[in-house]
Amino acid sequence: MKLYLPYTNSSDTCRPVQDIGCINLVVGNYPSSYNLVFQEENRYNHIGKGNTLNITIGFNSDSIEVLDVVGESTTFTKIESTDIYQSIIYSALATELLWNKPSSGQKSLEIKYHGSTSYANFSITSFNYDEGWSEWQNQTSCINGNIIQNRNRIQYDSNYASCYTITYLSSDLWNNGESKNYWESRSQSCPPPCTPNLTNTSFSPWTNLGICKINDIQNQSRFRVQYDNNSCPNYNIQNQTVYEYNLTSCNYCSQSITNPQYTEWSQCVNNEINRTKYYLDYNYASCCALTNLESDCLIRTFAYQNITETKSCTLDSKPPRISRVAPLSNKFTNGSDFYIKYTEDNCKSVEVLINGQQLNDRNSSCNSGRNVEKFINLDLSDYNGQTIDYTFIVTDIAENEDSKTIKKVNVDTAIPKINSFETWISGRYRYFNISITETNLDEVTYSYYDSRGKLRDGRLCSRLRDGKCIAKITLSKNVIKVKVIDKAGNYVKRII
Repeated sequence: MKLYLPYTNSSDTCRPVQDIGCINLVVGNYPSSYNLVFQEENRYNHIGKGNTLNITIGFNSDSIEVLDVVGESTTFTKIESTDIYQSIIYSALATELLWNKPSSGQKSLEIKYHGSTSYANFSITSFNYDEGWSEWQNQTSCINGNIIQNRNRIQYDSNYASCYTITYLSSDLWNNGESKNYWESRSQSCPPPCTPNLTNTSFSPWTNLGICKINDIQNQSRFRVQYDNNSCPNYNIQNQTVYEYNLTSCNYCSQSITNPQYTEWSQCVNNEINRTKYYLDYNYASCCALTNLESDCLIRTFAYQNITETKSCTLDSKPPRISRVAPLSNKFTNGSDFYIKYTEDNCKSVEVLINGQQLNDRNSSCNSGRNVEKFINLDLSDYNGQTIDYTFIVTDIAENEDSKTIKKVNVDTAIPKINSFETWISGRYRYFNISITETNLDEVTYSYYDSRGKLRDGRLCSRLRDGKCIAKITLSKNVIKVKVIDKAGNYVKRII
């Protein structure tokens, strides 16, 4: 087999047929691959007269590897689970090609040649290398709008050690082994001289640093920037930031003072009663107790007594008298019908106890006089379905009191439920069939306008049969609504 090794050509031309293996490496042409050309011997043992195999070799600073193979007779086929692909050349020698192509790493080719003779013919030539021109460098300062600049480039034989020092042929010697240095000079225009103009911006607004301190002092800062307004390139003056600092007043905390509070009036002594007005500071612990500043400590304690109020009174030796209360024993209530009638000239409070527990305000206002009536609405939802005892207590300003207890009052706060409501007209009557859920039914009523246009009420049922109210009324009564009422006064209505 005949192998054509690659060689460099100092000319700018590599002929594809005559110059097999030639690589054009003139200045500025740096290929990343080259070809290795193989030629088999034919069946008559004539070397280099058989089939041609062209292998493309890629190279970089790290390694070389097989990039392509041209001249095989069959498509490369992968051998089972390996990274090796197999092909052959149809010839008298049946050369076998094994191409190893791993997913990562170097790609290589193994050639199994069955001929009798192989040889290689190669040569080494010198190569002059040009690094190219350097960057322009200033040689003078800007004078009268001009500046002088130089640049250079170097040429040398990069193959000197691997070529001439081996062959010692004059044809392989370039510039006596010395490098060549070329220089260029030019004059460039430049900007006129520049004088810096340092300028300050306006100060920024004051900005708080951290939070207000416990002594009502706040740290602040502001800044401005100094810069070269002429932006002189030769001076390259960097922007400078100047800071100023300041202390200002702030409010670390505030009091939370309530509206005036009052104690209860004292007992009547020497025809005089009194009470104390005071204030509360709910922020005392988190404000005054911490800062101890006069502005935060208008009240120096949590509770601050301020003014004692006094007024005249008449000594009351006659206790209150309760004459009537409601609801009565064994009756029903939903809490809306509590009633008391009493006589007291100096009434201080009226309160109600349910099973011994107070439900209304102990200091509930009350009127003084003879046969005073008072209605109270209580929330008894927690006692629904239970039987309670309640007590009315009337107290005068001398702390004299009268009480009255009523036992076994039934509590019902649930509203009656209409399950179904049917009404129809037949002949001279309107008929009703109403299904109702209510264990303490009082009555089912209807409302209508009479012939004079006056609103009146009538009764449909006072009890239920199998949970239903079934009734009829004459059409002369123009019914507008029906109400289902229980014994506690709870009701539900339907508009006709």
